[in-house]
Amino acid sequence: MALTAGVSWVIAQRVESPDQIAARAAPPPPTPVVAAVREGYLNPPLSLAVVARFQTEVTLSPPATATGVVTFSGLQPSDVVRSGSVLLRINGRPVFVLPGPFPLYRDIRPGDSGDDVVAVQEGLRAAGYTIDDREGRFSSTTQAAIAALYDQAGFEAPSVPVDAVDGIPDAAEAPQILLSEFIIAPLLPAEVQSIVRTGAVVSPDVALATLGSGGTIVTATVPPESIGSLVVGATGSLIDESGSSVPARLDSSSLNADGTESQLTFSVSGNVVAAQPYVVTMPNPAAEPGTSLLVPTAAVVSRGDQSYLYVSSDNQFLEVEIRVIDVLAGVAAIAPLGTGVQLRAGSLVRLG
Repeated sequence: MALTAGVSWVIAQRVESPDQIAARAAPPPPTPVVAAVREGYLNPPLSLAVVARFQTEVTLSPPATATGVVTFSGLQPSDVVRSGSVLLRINGRPVFVLPGPFPLYRDIRPGDSGDDVVAVQEGLRAAGYTIDDREGRFSSTTQAAIAALYDQAGFEAPSVPVDAVDGIPDAAEAPQILLSEFIIAPLLPAEVQSIVRTGAVVSPDVALATLGSGGTIVTATVPPESIGSLVVGATGSLIDESGSSVPARLDSSSLNADGTESQLTFSVSGNVVAAQPYVVTMPNPAAEPGTSLLVPTAAVVSRGDQSYLYVSSDNQFLEVEIRVIDVLAGVAAIAPLGTGVQLRAGSLVRLG
């Protein structure tokens, strides 16, 4: 009798009703899909490669009569060239830089006069020399300044024999200005951006140097679709190769004539080296007034003119009324309404 009861119990354990089988085979109840609320700008951050350059740039060509080879080129990018600086040496002789409105067009000898002498006199005064000669006349104090300029650079000024003119004794020699040893730059002081290497052969089509002045500006030329929501007035950072940064602001944005490229100009606060690579990063390219709470648009439920989120709280989802500020690329910027469940970055909201 006990054996029979035991067998019946085992059979009962193995026999299931159709309802039991169906219940066991049914999928588990669905688990809600959730996403975390985050805080930030609706428009994503933007990074652009940019170029720093001077507001004014000038390329210095060799003097008209200069020939030979560059025997010394000691300046480096970012070095400052001033009135009276030696730019380099050609055939072992110095080539000076003076400011002026036009290049020299002749060798200037003692007693010569003209507009080119006026330009040289003004350049020498800018270099700190005193000129008492009659304006535009290459006389004694102008000649003395030229001699001092060469002497300070460690060279002897080229000279020619002269008669007793302008207070110079008979049979004396006086300095002259050789066209091959002077370059006139329109604006000094200026920074070196590039300079020809030692050993370069001098020819009219080989630039000796490029100088920049007037402060630096930062620009980028990019396809219009690359700038996204970037607007004038947006602020960010200009970052160099070492990771150092200074504040940057987009000052202007314009399309070229055929609409294929946008020209962007940034202002920066801080030291910027022209001709160096930089990156501009804009965490808030659309200049939004502030950060917002951001959720996937799939989490927003709309009924009529009202919108809601379902926020996870104590193992349940509570309805929270919200205002949708804007939508971009599947993300909604929202603001909670009312004083119910607190909605913050990190809160979990139900999707779908």
